[in-house]
Amino acid sequence: MKNAISWFQIPVIDFDRAVKFYNTIFATELTLTEGLGNKVAMFPYERSPDTVGGALYKGPGFEPSDKGTLVLLNAGDDLAPVLERVEEGGGKITLPKTQISSEFGYIAHIIDTEGNKVALHSKGIARNPVSQADSKNRTEVILILDQENLPPNYQDLLQQERELVGKLRAAGTIVHVFLKQHGTGAILIFKEADVEKVKALMETFPLFKFLKSVEYQSLTQNF
Repeated sequence: MKNAISWFQIPVIDFDRAVKFYNTIFATELTLTEGLGNKVAMFPYERSPDTVGGALYKGPGFEPSDKGTLVLLNAGDDLAPVLERVEEGGGKITLPKTQISSEFGYIAHIIDTEGNKVALHSKGIARNPVSQADSKNRTEVILILDQENLPPNYQDLLQQERELVGKLRAAGTIVHVFLKQHGTGAILIFKEADVEKVKALMETFPLFKFLKSVEYQSLTQNF
């Protein structure tokens, strides 16, 4: 057995909406067909005995879920461009681009328009690879939200914060983002070693004044 998976099926509720979402984030065109009475939209794949493919399925017994088996979709050499189109297409990001290991690459988790939790996977290097010269210049910031005193426009501020973090990641200022469970906070790893500069930058974050606590720590270990 060369591959543990031979085919995957992602259940959908609104077939046209789901097809539009995946066409948008992958900048492709799924192939529409039918199978065993189900509406099917196949992802592009090379048709040979050793390749793995999959499709969206709409029909009896196909119910979207954010729990259970997780499908990892191939996002190419760098999943970042695909991830950037998720919210534009109507989905949500639940785990930003995160390195698994140097061997297995990067992963991100999303919720699609149908409510499925799926993952994006890429084996390529990061957009801003860490050089040996600056591998020790890091500052860790641990954020905890004051969930009892969030403002009425919290969702708007959260979106603004995501956009800011995205820009800082693209610029290489933030090299890692880890989200705490249930949206209670996050851990950010900044490339800048000067804690005071990081503190000043953090004060520009839309949700900064609604934090219950924030901790700064200089990192010296090479990682």
